[in-house]
Amino acid sequence: MFILCCQYLSTCSKQKTVGRKLGTSYGLKHCVEDWSGRCISNGAFISALIFMGFKYEQVLDSPNVLVGMKLPLPVRPHRQRHLMVAKKGPSGY
Repeated sequence: MFILCCQYLSTCSKQKTVGRKLGTSYGLKHCVEDWSGRCISNGAFISALIFMGFKYEQVLDSPNVLVGMKLPLPVRPHRQRHLMVAKKGPSGY
């Protein structure tokens, strides 16, 4: 699954800063699942982000990270809920 994540991430653009616009790694991993047709773990996605050199920031009290990237393709409508804008809240992100 790590290889699939790397292949998908090679189609994404890196950003200089980490943003909240795309949501967290948990939501973004669903884009890889849609693209590949396979189930992907959040850990495999995060490992691939680090390996591929994307900027990231851990979400406090969470296994998820925020990522500095642009997606290559439009997101399917049923996945939009996973990619809602992350807002600052009690968890600190």
